[in-house]
Amino acid sequence: MDDISFWKMLRVTKVGTLTWKYPIFYISICLAVISYYYFSKMDAQSYADIFPYISDTIASISATLMGIILAGLAIIVGLAVGDILNLLLRGKTLQKLLFPFWLVTLLWAISTIIAISLNFVPLFVSKSVELYLLSFEVFIFTYSVFGTVGLIGSTIKIFVLIAQLVPKE
Repeated sequence: MDDISFWKMLRVTKVGTLTWKYPIFYISICLAVISYYYFSKMDAQSYADIFPYISDTIASISATLMGIILAGLAIIVGLAVGDILNLLLRGKTLQKLLFPFWLVTLLWAISTIIAISLNFVPLFVSKSVELYLLSFEVFIFTYSVFGTVGLIGSTIKIFVLIAQLVPKE
């Protein structure tokens, strides 16, 4: 049972495949830098007007997609039962296929928390800290969006493996 903690599954999946070996990581960083530059050049009134809108919209999208991913995971778990699960556990295949769901759900949760906190951040910190937090949110949001698209690939892999493992009559 010790193989199912978040950190152990991250080691099994290999962090490099989810970061520096994953092109979307760099795209997300570029978009975060561009957003920092863009928002830092806005006049104070435009920035004050758009900041709450961005915060509310991102929080809604993040929470919704987190729920959709959890529903998709429930469907996959429901379809892969019995001997099929035991076969997928060999070589930690199941962990490698399901960990991206856990990671992307965590990223959507982080995105939701940051987006909600963006409503209150202007009361406590300077604009430069707000900009860094907003840019980090853009990174997390972008990475999560592409990660969610990547989950379609994981889902297809899972169903192909299940189809291969189901005994033919």
